[in-house]
Amino acid sequence: MKQRSFTFTFAFATFLIVAVLLMTFPLFAQESTAAGGKECGCMFVDVKGNTSVKLRGATKSVPAKPRMLVHFGDLLFVGASPGASLVCDGEKGILVLTKGPQAVPCDVGPGKPILIGGHTQNARLVDDTTLSGGSQSDIPIVLAPRATRLLNPHPTLRWQCIPNATEYKVTVRGQGLSWAATAHSTSALKYPIDAPELKRGQPYKVVITAGGRSSEEDDQPGLGFTILSAEDEQLVRGAETEIDSLAVETPTKRLMSARLLANHGLIAEAMDTLEEPPQSCDVRLVPNPDTTDPDALQLLGLLYARIGLTRRAEGYLLAALQSSVQSGDSLGEAVSSDFLGQIYVALGNKKNALDKLQQAERAYKAIGDDENVAEVQRRSRILQMP
Repeated sequence: MKQRSFTFTFAFATFLIVAVLLMTFPLFAQESTAAGGKECGCMFVDVKGNTSVKLRGATKSVPAKPRMLVHFGDLLFVGASPGASLVCDGEKGILVLTKGPQAVPCDVGPGKPILIGGHTQNARLVDDTTLSGGSQSDIPIVLAPRATRLLNPHPTLRWQCIPNATEYKVTVRGQGLSWAATAHSTSALKYPIDAPELKRGQPYKVVITAGGRSSEEDDQPGLGFTILSAEDEQLVRGAETEIDSLAVETPTKRLMSARLLANHGLIAEAMDTLEEPPQSCDVRLVPNPDTTDPDALQLLGLLYARIGLTRRAEGYLLAALQSSVQSGDSLGEAVSSDFLGQIYVALGNKKNALDKLQQAERAYKAIGDDENVAEVQRRSRILQMP
């Protein structure tokens, strides 16, 4: 897998450092294609018979668990026959594996959607990302739709409320369109059926104003949204139908659907699949208490990081990390702590960044991922430079 180099001098909360971080940090890298031109993956539905996985590039195997992702290049060891079952990109239905070692059985051809896999191996990330130093709490930050594509042309518009404000002006604007409404003591408003049509492929942006402040003070680039093309919508809807037809548990279906949406740039709707955001004003940056699945928590953290909401990403990844540590999931611990290290760099917190990178190093060693051990060691040394 192609990696990006990362070289910078640590300085607190400067735009230049964050910009360099975004362009060069390997885990938050641009799209990378797995070996053989594949980007496909599989998700475990059921695990039997001491099934384990040797991740591509690792020297040790890790126990397989339901909803774990595997990708082209990983090696599966199935300890019973019939053994573990998978749902894979490019394959219909549930695949039951036979006993013994075998490759990840996914194959995606032209015109087929990436359902489970992503753009980097071993579930590191489903797409590229934007990190920032964190959003200010005294401006009404847009939460959704933000830096996303949409299936629904009448989305729910969500924002982060600010202290002592009860009235919010909500504006949607684009070429030839400017719609506005006023909301009271709420953090969400549905774009109504009788509002001007949002056309496919046209860029739009949500702006929230309240208490003399505007969401446009959040000056990150690319915070608008577009409606998915008819062709792409057909592709995604077909994959959703396939997921609905599977005889798997609801949490597994939900996570599959969220990954499908995320892999097609439908970030807002992927997050809506995994969490039920509050409708009343709430400025707390904490995970939804109803979201407890560690795989969902980690994915939510990565999705919030991708749209530049670093503080919310931190909350979800901390919850995912705690769950992984409690369950003894070294891979989950490694990935969540590694991402948290990167987030703390963006937030200018050198101490926490080093702490999480060192935790990631220990977890990567536990699964024999020597490549990532060396990488986090290198980044730790850079952070400790005077």
